[in-house]
Amino acid sequence: MTKQREAMREYIEKYPQYDSHYTRRDTIKKYLLSYLNIRKMYEEYKYDCDLSGKMNCGSYSLFTEEFRKTSYKFKQPKTDTCRTCDSFMLNLKQCKNSEEKAKYQSDYEVHTKLADDGYEQKRLDKESCIRDASRIVLVFDLQQVLDTPSLTVNISFYKRLL
Repeated sequence: MTKQREAMREYIEKYPQYDSHYTRRDTIKKYLLSYLNIRKMYEEYKYDCDLSGKMNCGSYSLFTEEFRKTSYKFKQPKTDTCRTCDSFMLNLKQCKNSEEKAKYQSDYEVHTKLADDGYEQKRLDKESCIRDASRIVLVFDLQQVLDTPSLTVNISFYKRLL
């Protein structure tokens, strides 16, 4: 990989990325902030190059090629993201101390294990209703609720009203 491509890739990696909280088991896709696009990212990259005095930053097509090698997407995830997960991911990304990083990673794994356990319990509850007709379980899917403004952190995702 050329230095130019490496610089582009490093620049792309600096943007905060988010997992879709409820579908993280099913996909490796990472989501970038919805107001971004490749053109905006490239313009910011060029601006940073100009500020740092680099003469040849590379072309837009080369930047696009490097971006497409990532698993990043711009569209809004179909589900909300968890504030705790987002916090762990940002802390992990900015952490320089390996002990602190290990603690954040461990706490994140405990958090996701609890979420997975909750989904497993929901699945078991749904199955028990099929076997026992006297039992009722209600499950709500609020995914199609219109959210304005378009935010993904669950605390704001569920507390917004039009």
